[in-house]
Amino acid sequence: MTLTNDYKIGLLNLMHLLIRSDHEISALELNFFEEIRREEKIDDKLFDDFRKTLNNKSEKEIYSDGLALIGRCSTSLKIRAFRLLTGMALADKNIDSNETRFLLQSSKSFGLHLE
Repeated sequence: MTLTNDYKIGLLNLMHLLIRSDHEISALELNFFEEIRREEKIDDKLFDDFRKTLNNKSEKEIYSDGLALIGRCSTSLKIRAFRLLTGMALADKNIDSNETRFLLQSSKSFGLHLE
């Protein structure tokens, strides 16, 4: 399966917001974030380019961009992104209501039906 830059950048957008959604960034979350970067082959240049775009965007824009980019991907990549986002929410062993809401809204936007 080829991972597109749309998928990678979309995932970075959503992970960035999810990791901050509970207002606490733990070492466990940062470690999981780096693990995802390695697993998804998100190189330093793409990551640095992504980080530069954050300065000019609101959280709403980051979220909208992330959903739009993942939305252009195949169903299998949408499921993969959702699995990774869920893992990110669970990385610190504590999933709060903001993270739950984020995951539910994302799954709905991806067209994934959780039952």
